[in-house]
Amino acid sequence: SRTDDLLSIQQHSAAKTQSSSMGLDFRSGSYRRYVRLGKRTVKDGECACVWYMDGTCKQIIGPALVRLFYANIRFLDRFAATSTQYLKISFVDGHCEHVAGPISMYLNPVIHTSITIEDFHQLKSSNESIVVYSRVHEAAPTRMPAASAKTMIGHTERDVDEATDSLSSALVRRVISGPHSFMPSTYDEVHVFRWHAAKEEFRILQKRQEFRGIAVPIKTKNNEEATIRLDVNIRIEDVEMLVDATANLPLTVSKGLAADLVPVGSSLSYTNIRSTVSGLVASPSSSFPILGTKLAAAGCALESLIFLGFEASEDLLAKYRAAEAAALKKARDDDEERRGREVAQARQRAELEKVKQDEQISDMKVAAARKRVEKEHELTELKSDFKARIERKEELARRDLEGGRVAGAVNLLRELKELDVDITSFLSAAAAGKGEGGEEKGLAAELGGFVREGVLSKVEFVTGGGK
Repeated sequence: SRTDDLLSIQQHSAAKTQSSSMGLDFRSGSYRRYVRLGKRTVKDGECACVWYMDGTCKQIIGPALVRLFYANIRFLDRFAATSTQYLKISFVDGHCEHVAGPISMYLNPVIHTSITIEDFHQLKSSNESIVVYSRVHEAAPTRMPAASAKTMIGHTERDVDEATDSLSSALVRRVISGPHSFMPSTYDEVHVFRWHAAKEEFRILQKRQEFRGIAVPIKTKNNEEATIRLDVNIRIEDVEMLVDATANLPLTVSKGLAADLVPVGSSLSYTNIRSTVSGLVASPSSSFPILGTKLAAAGCALESLIFLGFEASEDLLAKYRAAEAAALKKARDDDEERRGREVAQARQRAELEKVKQDEQISDMKVAAARKRVEKEHELTELKSDFKARIERKEELARRDLEGGRVAGAVNLLRELKELDVDITSFLSAAAAGKGEGGEEKGLAAELGGFVREGVLSKVEFVTGGGK
């Protein structure tokens, strides 16, 4: 028809356009052409399927030159798996195969429905596990309907007879823990965990779970709403019990926390929520019994709880802020009062220290005055002793002098005696201060001086006895 001719012309034009880049790019499944008369080069690394006029199909792997006459050609997509990957191949007859890499394969639409590249399940530590369900087939002699059996294409009559005997299968569950690199077989299905706390579904289960910021709504004793936020750390001890007990572990944890905290919250006020909950999380095993029971039933154990804080309504927050402001003001007042007491005590200590210093200075002055008086007294005594010694020495000198003069007077009188001088008259005249002729001359003057000075009184005592 004219339409087919136009389509053929367009395809031929597109083929010319792409032929210029044929040597540069590998063609994939998007390349499909109907060729009336022509040829195609299948490069090394490419693969194509050609459908001929009689409906038969031939798969051609390059390098090859294919001549076409009223034929359809379609290049195939290539899939390659590395050593840590496998190809999941679904066939048009319904069965599936898993082929471990490294391997590459072309998707042939005649025999393949789809080919996907899947990664091995890499369990890198003993903390990681997967749950695998394996089908175990048991024969069940039930016949397939004849109409369905006749629609099976590409199989012999014997294959049809064998396929009419369907198989019933039982699921066997097993837990695989790391370290391990696991590739499931076609009869294996890996359990998918779907937790509302997880951002996406996952297959590898961490045995130590950390649930961040779990919100637990409560009502205080004043019927005020508040939300407590906690971090929960859990250890999974039995994975099979976990799978049997719950499909959403974070939800189980949240319900357990609510069951333990809601009764406690009814006895709390906005001022003691923080202190009370902080005290509860310090001993989680005894403070959260319902949560512990739910976790034990799910094969888990509670390791620790961390109190992050609480959120409240605007009224409750206003009261809380007012209480905090009052507490802060009281703390500031107490601090100022304490500082005032410390300043007063410091001032008193300084005054006491000054008094002590003044007393010490006074004591030092008194001691210095006492020492000065003692030294003055000692000096006075020394002066008195010195004066007394001087006077004694003067007295002794005077006495010595008087003794010498007395001795001289005695010797003079003795000499006068020897000269037969009248001693009495002489002494009387000396006492009167005159000698012979009325004047004191010579010896008379000397004796008169002795008499006036009292020296001759002793001489009289000496001579008074007639000696």
